[in-house]
Amino acid sequence: MAKILVVEDERVAAWSIQESLEGFGHILVAHVTSGSEAIRTAGETQPDLVLMDIQIKGKIDGISAAEQIRSLLKIPIIYLTAHANSRTLKRAISSKYPQGAAPHTRYLVKPFNQADLHTTIEIALLRSQFDKRLEAIEHQLSTRTGDRHSPVELMNPIAEDLTDWQQLETLEHYPDSALDHGFDLSNAENCERSEVPVMQTILKSQRVTLLEQYLSRTREREGQFIGNNAAPLQEISAAASSIMMFPNIRDLRLVEAQLEQQVQERTAQLQQALDFEALLKRITEKVRDSLEESQIIQTAVQELTTELNTSSCDTGLYDLNLATSTIAYESIQTGIPSAQGRVVYMEDEEAIYSQLLARKAVQFCWIGSCENTLRPWSEGSTTLACPLINDLGVIGDIWLYRVGESGFGAAEVRLVQQVADQCAIAIRQARLYAAAQQQVTEFDRLNQLKDDFLKTISHELRTPISSIKMASQLLEIRLNGLGLLETDGEQTGRYLQILQSECDREVSLINNMLDLSRLDTQMEPIHQTPIKLQDWIPHLLEPFAARRQKQQQQLVIDIPANLVPVVSDLASLGRILTELFNNAFKYTPAHETIKVSACIDSREVSRLSGGVGQRLKVPFPKRNPENFQPTLTFFAIRVSNSGVEILPSEQTRIFDKFYRIPNADPWKQGGTGLGLALVKRMATHINGDIQVLSNHNWTTFTIYLPVN
Repeated sequence: MAKILVVEDERVAAWSIQESLEGFGHILVAHVTSGSEAIRTAGETQPDLVLMDIQIKGKIDGISAAEQIRSLLKIPIIYLTAHANSRTLKRAISSKYPQGAAPHTRYLVKPFNQADLHTTIEIALLRSQFDKRLEAIEHQLSTRTGDRHSPVELMNPIAEDLTDWQQLETLEHYPDSALDHGFDLSNAENCERSEVPVMQTILKSQRVTLLEQYLSRTREREGQFIGNNAAPLQEISAAASSIMMFPNIRDLRLVEAQLEQQVQERTAQLQQALDFEALLKRITEKVRDSLEESQIIQTAVQELTTELNTSSCDTGLYDLNLATSTIAYESIQTGIPSAQGRVVYMEDEEAIYSQLLARKAVQFCWIGSCENTLRPWSEGSTTLACPLINDLGVIGDIWLYRVGESGFGAAEVRLVQQVADQCAIAIRQARLYAAAQQQVTEFDRLNQLKDDFLKTISHELRTPISSIKMASQLLEIRLNGLGLLETDGEQTGRYLQILQSECDREVSLINNMLDLSRLDTQMEPIHQTPIKLQDWIPHLLEPFAARRQKQQQQLVIDIPANLVPVVSDLASLGRILTELFNNAFKYTPAHETIKVSACIDSREVSRLSGGVGQRLKVPFPKRNPENFQPTLTFFAIRVSNSGVEILPSEQTRIFDKFYRIPNADPWKQGGTGLGLALVKRMATHINGDIQVLSNHNWTTFTIYLPVN
């Protein structure tokens, strides 16, 4: 429990400090707000410590007030400041200390937490107590002498031990010049002889303290680290003699050396931790950005070999069915033989692999013969082995070799384990990616086989289907010539109609498959032609008039008369729109509406499905990619029909080959399932895009074409 004076002109800050001090168990003797009050109150209350705000009200600032308080009381002062500029701190650190005061400036920068305040106060109080005890010990261990040429009148036992001289012996042998023969002081740094400060004390009539540490060369021993100071013994008129003190600071020097060594070791540990953290981050970034197993592991072993100063580092991949480990990747220093590709049987090193399979790291040294070891030169070296573990178990290991007696520290072992964990995760991802790529490749191969088969079948079926269609037409002519259609015309005619309808359907299917094959090979030419949609689209709708009237459907055409022509491939665009018109009339119930419109529209490129945005390669301006979505202008041709909706789950599949929406054909007209797939391919082929939107009892297909 200490008495503490607080000098702070901010009331809230003072209240906070007061609560903290009471929580620490200290006593707040007073709280003042100016320098003059601080000086007066310190003299009255005699505190053990002062918390001094540097910037306080009044003519005397905190630093000046602290100097005056130190001249009155030898107590520690802790500065408080909210402006930690170098000029203020330099002035605080260089403030004057009276003789005997502890020259250790401490300060806290506002705002500070209770832990920092508590620690700083305790350190300052302990330092003050240490200085007071040291001063008392100096008086106890002092040597009293006369002037330069007078004998030593008194030596306490500790002084006799330090100098290896007895008091009576000095009086007997050197009665006139004891100081010249009894003590030999040298500077501990440069070994130069130093003068005993007795004469300076007598001449100046004041205490003389040499802060440097000295080496006292004695009669029997090489010497010891001591302090050296002297104080006058005042008589009536002047100083006639003095007290010279040689405090033995050997233990203090040993403690300081130990503390310095601990600081250096701790600093080295912190620096090593920072280096290892940077290494782990670098390895993690490299393996995270790679999906190749070989690159992941090779990066890890190379980084570990370089940064941990090892002779080699290798990675073994396990085959648990065969109980083997194959050295798949390695990084070795110059002159070290390679072991890549070697197969290690786990039973040969059962003690090691039993630990690795138990998911434990192992550090060991080879002893005895090294003929059967992985690397012949590894005898006498330290080896660290860490397992590679993922969700499937132990898949391999990482071995590091270091020549010499220096083993791997705990921090190095943790680093290797962390690298092993990151590598195991990356290997798992790389293998999953490789498996997915293999599946994609296999799927593409099977899909290509399917397309090749369909293309071959289409070519092979086209000739017989054409022959069947021609034969049905000749049969109809023959039956008409014989008059058989007149006598049994209704039933026979229905059979002929079915035959011809199915032939037409098969011909359409074959033609669509061949068209898809040509589009897949990207060899279909594009013939750009200006097209006036307001004149051309009504012409395309004429063949559907009879069906529209029969099915009692409404048709609406909404195309501005002043719409500029679109430049595109006439045949391909006509094929696309014809297929969309056919589907609209096929799937629209009676008394519902079919609407065809065209206009110039804008849309965000980020929402394109792949056709227009990728092919145009528009140079977008550089803006914030999170907030900016560039827009382009397109021709938009929309074919809408009411009375029917497509489920969201079906919308992503309607452009697949041979896919048909179940139970969506109210007129039972059938289809091949290739129409929309062909539309999608042809839209992409002419540098366009198609999208579907179905809600509120409406379904709309939109063709986007670039504006010329």
